[in-house]
Amino acid sequence: HLLRMEDQDLIAKFGDDVAPLSDIDATAQTFYDQHGEVTINAADVLKKLFKRVATLEDGHVQLRTQGSDQSSLIASLEKICSRQDATIDSLVQTAKKQEEQIVSLLDHFKTIDKRIEDLEVESGEYGNVVRRYVADRAHAKLQKKLRAKGKDELWSEYFNNTFEQYHSWYAARRLEKAEVDLLEKSDNTPFDVGNNSARRPKDSVVERVMLRSGTEWVNIWKFVKDTNTPPAADTPQTAA
Repeated sequence: HLLRMEDQDLIAKFGDDVAPLSDIDATAQTFYDQHGEVTINAADVLKKLFKRVATLEDGHVQLRTQGSDQSSLIASLEKICSRQDATIDSLVQTAKKQEEQIVSLLDHFKTIDKRIEDLEVESGEYGNVVRRYVADRAHAKLQKKLRAKGKDELWSEYFNNTFEQYHSWYAARRLEKAEVDLLEKSDNTPFDVGNNSARRPKDSVVERVMLRSGTEWVNIWKFVKDTNTPPAADTPQTAA
């Protein structure tokens, strides 16, 4: 070997922290074969080896530091993702609650629409009743100011006869043929429609009126609506 024994002993003291001696010998042998005999200073070799080892250790430290930084970055990203997931879950729950509120509001609006529809019907029926009331008052006043209707005289005959006989009187009060026709009492006239409206209001209207009228009226209304009420027994029974 080209290395002196004392140099080899010095190198051996450092154990596994340096390159194997066989590698150093092989390198020295190659150099010697090419350039002749050389003398290798073990101290210089060790310095180079230690420098290389230090460089490698620095590289390892840097890699560990970078790995730690990457781990920290990954942990931060995971925390951000976790917060975003929590935010998304919160938004989903909020959306569900809003959807439930919307459904509830829609049901409420449907109830209001139904109530408005009933009110419109009530308004129309009430208008029919009011128009009948006004027509009835007009009949009474005409008979008082002109003449009474004959016992066997139809209302259509009465209006035709008085309108022809007292035309100027009617005209002075802006009662033309169109107005007089509205005072008829035959079928499908405003007077007849008002009678029917007064006799048969809509069931939903009756329902609300009965509820406001007390338990007794509610029971009576249930009795009226029941189509399966059996007939009474042939033998009358006295109440207990």
